[in-house]
Amino acid sequence: MNKELLFYFLNENWILFAGLFLATIMTYISFISSRFSALSPEQAIRYINDGAWVIDTREIEDFRREHIGGAKNHPASNLNKTLAEEIKKQKTPADILLYCLNGARSIPTIKKLKPLSLEAKVHYIQGGFNAWKAASYPVSKEVKKSKKKHPIKENKK
Repeated sequence: MNKELLFYFLNENWILFAGLFLATIMTYISFISSRFSALSPEQAIRYINDGAWVIDTREIEDFRREHIGGAKNHPASNLNKTLAEEIKKQKTPADILLYCLNGARSIPTIKKLKPLSLEAKVHYIQGGFNAWKAASYPVSKEVKKSKKKHPIKENKK
Protein backbone atom coordinates (compact mmCIF):
# COMPACT_ATOMS: atom_id res chain seq x y z
CA MET A 1 0.00 0.00 0.00
CA ASN A 2 1.26 3.43 -0.86
CA LYS A 3 2.06 5.65 2.17
CA GLU A 4 0.74 8.74 0.42
CA LEU A 5 -2.58 7.05 -0.20
CA LEU A 6 -2.78 5.99 3.46
CA PHE A 7 -2.08 9.54 4.70
CA TYR A 8 -4.65 10.91 2.27
CA PHE A 9 -7.25 8.44 3.59
CA LEU A 10 -6.46 9.32 7.21
CA ASN A 11 -6.61 13.05 6.46
CA GLU A 12 -9.98 12.76 4.74
CA ASN A 13 -11.47 10.55 7.47
CA TRP A 14 -9.91 11.98 10.64
CA ILE A 15 -13.30 12.31 12.37
CA LEU A 16 -13.90 8.60 11.84
CA PHE A 17 -10.53 7.70 13.39
CA ALA A 18 -11.00 10.14 16.28
CA GLY A 19 -14.34 8.48 17.06
CA LEU A 20 -12.78 5.03 16.84
CA PHE A 21 -10.00 6.13 19.19
CA LEU A 22 -12.48 7.55 21.73
CA ALA A 23 -14.66 4.44 21.56
CA THR A 24 -11.61 2.26 22.23
CA ILE A 25 -10.57 4.36 25.24
CA MET A 26 -14.10 4.34 26.67
CA THR A 27 -14.37 0.57 26.24
CA TYR A 28 -11.07 0.11 28.04
CA ILE A 29 -12.14 2.38 30.92
CA SER A 30 -15.46 0.57 31.18
CA PHE A 31 -13.67 -2.79 31.29
CA ILE A 32 -11.26 -1.63 34.00
CA SER A 33 -13.98 -0.08 36.14
CA SER A 34 -16.12 -3.22 35.90
CA ARG A 35 -13.24 -5.35 37.20
CA PHE A 36 -12.49 -3.12 40.23
CA SER A 37 -15.10 -1.28 42.25
CA ALA A 38 -15.65 0.36 45.61
CA LEU A 39 -18.38 -1.08 47.81
CA SER A 40 -20.07 0.28 50.88
CA PRO A 41 -19.98 -2.01 53.93
CA GLU A 42 -23.65 -2.83 53.23
CA GLN A 43 -22.84 -3.92 49.67
CA ALA A 44 -19.78 -5.83 50.88
CA ILE A 45 -21.97 -8.06 53.04
CA ARG A 46 -23.81 -9.29 49.95
CA TYR A 47 -20.52 -10.27 48.30
CA ILE A 48 -19.31 -11.96 51.49
CA ASN A 49 -22.55 -13.95 51.69
CA ASP A 50 -22.11 -14.94 48.04
CA GLY A 51 -18.70 -16.46 48.81
CA ALA A 52 -16.23 -13.70 47.96
CA TRP A 53 -12.73 -14.03 49.36
CA VAL A 54 -12.30 -11.41 52.04
CA ILE A 55 -8.72 -10.22 52.23
CA ASP A 56 -7.39 -7.96 54.95
CA THR A 57 -4.37 -6.10 53.58
CA ARG A 58 -3.34 -4.64 56.93
CA GLU A 59 -0.28 -5.88 58.78
CA ILE A 60 -0.56 -9.06 60.84
CA GLU A 61 -0.64 -7.24 64.21
CA ASP A 62 -3.69 -5.22 63.16
CA PHE A 63 -5.35 -8.34 61.77
CA ARG A 64 -4.81 -10.22 65.02
CA ARG A 65 -6.38 -7.41 67.05
CA GLU A 66 -9.59 -7.52 65.01
CA HIS A 67 -10.78 -8.23 61.49
CA ILE A 68 -13.86 -9.07 59.44
CA GLY A 69 -14.97 -12.63 60.15
CA GLY A 70 -13.67 -15.12 57.62
CA ALA A 71 -11.04 -12.72 56.28
CA LYS A 72 -7.60 -13.93 55.38
CA ASN A 73 -4.59 -11.77 56.07
CA HIS A 74 -2.40 -10.91 53.07
CA PRO A 75 -0.45 -7.77 53.98
CA ALA A 76 -0.16 -5.28 51.13
CA SER A 77 3.64 -5.46 51.41
CA ASN A 78 3.75 -8.99 49.93
CA LEU A 79 0.25 -9.38 48.52
CA ASN A 80 1.22 -10.60 45.04
CA LYS A 81 3.28 -13.52 46.27
CA THR A 82 0.91 -14.83 48.92
CA LEU A 83 -2.29 -14.24 46.97
CA ALA A 84 -0.92 -15.78 43.78
CA GLU A 85 -0.17 -18.97 45.67
CA GLU A 86 -3.69 -19.03 47.12
CA ILE A 87 -5.31 -18.40 43.72
CA LYS A 88 -3.43 -21.33 42.19
CA LYS A 89 -5.05 -23.64 44.76
CA GLN A 90 -8.58 -22.61 43.78
CA LYS A 91 -10.50 -24.43 41.06
CA THR A 92 -12.95 -21.65 40.25
CA PRO A 93 -12.35 -17.92 40.63
CA ALA A 94 -14.35 -16.15 43.32
CA ASP A 95 -14.82 -12.43 43.67
CA ILE A 96 -12.20 -10.81 45.88
CA LEU A 97 -13.06 -8.22 48.52
CA LEU A 98 -10.08 -6.25 49.82
CA TYR A 99 -9.97 -3.91 52.76
CA CYS A 100 -7.35 -1.89 54.58
CA LEU A 101 -7.75 0.41 57.58
CA ASN A 102 -9.48 3.38 55.94
CA GLY A 103 -9.63 2.59 52.22
CA ALA A 104 -6.67 4.78 51.22
CA ARG A 105 -4.37 1.86 50.35
CA SER A 106 -7.00 -0.17 48.51
CA ILE A 107 -6.50 1.33 45.03
CA PRO A 108 -2.68 0.95 45.07
CA THR A 109 -3.15 -2.58 46.38
CA ILE A 110 -5.57 -3.41 43.57
CA LYS A 111 -3.01 -2.10 41.07
CA LYS A 112 -0.53 -4.61 42.50
CA LEU A 113 -2.96 -7.38 41.53
CA LYS A 114 -3.01 -6.43 37.83
CA PRO A 115 0.04 -8.56 36.91
CA LEU A 116 -1.77 -11.64 38.23
CA SER A 117 -4.37 -11.38 35.41
CA LEU A 118 -7.22 -12.40 37.67
CA GLU A 119 -10.42 -13.76 36.22
CA ALA A 120 -12.28 -12.73 39.37
CA LYS A 121 -13.66 -9.27 40.00
CA VAL A 122 -11.87 -7.33 42.71
CA HIS A 123 -13.76 -5.01 45.03
CA TYR A 124 -12.72 -2.99 48.03
CA ILE A 125 -14.60 -1.59 50.99
CA GLN A 126 -14.85 2.15 50.66
CA GLY A 127 -13.65 3.58 53.96
CA GLY A 128 -11.97 0.28 54.83
CA PHE A 129 -12.18 -1.45 58.18
CA ASN A 130 -13.02 1.84 59.91
CA ALA A 131 -16.21 2.14 57.80
CA TRP A 132 -17.06 -1.49 58.59
CA LYS A 133 -16.81 -0.85 62.32
CA ALA A 134 -18.64 2.50 62.06
CA ALA A 135 -21.55 0.61 60.46
CA SER A 136 -21.57 -1.61 63.58
CA TYR A 137 -20.89 -4.81 61.65
CA PRO A 138 -19.32 -7.71 63.56
CA VAL A 139 -15.59 -8.14 63.88
CA SER A 140 -13.55 -11.15 64.91
CA LYS A 141 -10.57 -11.23 67.19
CA GLU A 142 -7.85 -13.80 66.98
CA VAL A 143 -7.94 -16.00 70.03
CA LYS A 144 -4.59 -17.26 71.20
CA LYS A 145 -4.67 -21.01 71.52
CA SER A 146 -3.74 -22.35 74.91
CA LYS A 147 -1.15 -25.10 75.06
CA LYS A 148 -2.99 -26.68 77.97
CA LYS A 149 -5.55 -29.30 77.14
CA HIS A 150 -9.10 -28.54 78.08
CA PRO A 151 -10.06 -30.26 81.36
CA ILE A 152 -13.34 -31.54 79.92
CA LYS A 153 -12.90 -34.32 77.41
CA GLU A 154 -15.48 -35.20 74.82
CA ASN A 155 -17.00 -38.61 74.93
CA LYS A 156 -16.16 -40.30 71.68
CA LYS A 157 -18.42 -43.14 70.61
